Amino acid sequence: MRAITTQRIYAYKPYGELWECLDSALQEFLLECEILSYAVSFTQIAHIPLLFEGVDMLVLSGGNDIGAYPKRDHFELALLDYALKAHKKVFAICRGAQLVAHYFNIPLKASKHKIKAIHTLQGRLTHDVHSYHHFCITQAPKDCEVLAYVDDEIEAFMSSQILGVMWHPEREERRESDRALLKQFITQSVHKHNIQDSKLKEA
Repeated sequence: MRAITTQRIYAYKPYGELWECLDSALQEFLLECEILSYAVSFTQIAHIPLLFEGVDMLVLSGGNDIGAYPKRDHFELALLDYALKAHKKVFAICRGAQLVAHYFNIPLKASKHKIKAIHTLQGRLTHDVHSYHHFCITQAPKDCEVLAYVDDEIEAFMSSQILGVMWHPEREERRESDRALLKQFITQSVHKHNIQDSKLKEA
């Protein structure tokens, strides 16, 4: 499977530069799940259809709170809109899961969990994960099933087209459960009408 992956932005103030980057561990994790991924840049927003040629999945990576870098927000929302309408798979990590909620007009709330804290998931998933997010989701996006939660915060949700997790699988020492989850998601067939076009934003 081939994917395109968004990148976090880092502002390097001495040179006035905006750097886009990914932890190599994310690419390693995707390869473990038989996903060959290519990083994309917010500067390519005018070429989104071309970016998706020969691509099966969009990976919305973590890093940067929504609102910190509007250029990244606009790019990823446009990618997500195109992916859903083109019936591509979407794997949304931490910020990415929050972006999916934002796309469906679900408000984000301040998380009560401490950064880097370890939590045991509740629900269909029960393994331990680390928390790195400042904001949380308390309502699942349309057509998505809640797979895991901690207290009143949703930690994972899935439909046949979207998998969102609020932790970073690439940062976990034990990845077996996360690999199994992503592989299960990949093997599901994408139902053409999983998300009704009438509910999607206009292109």
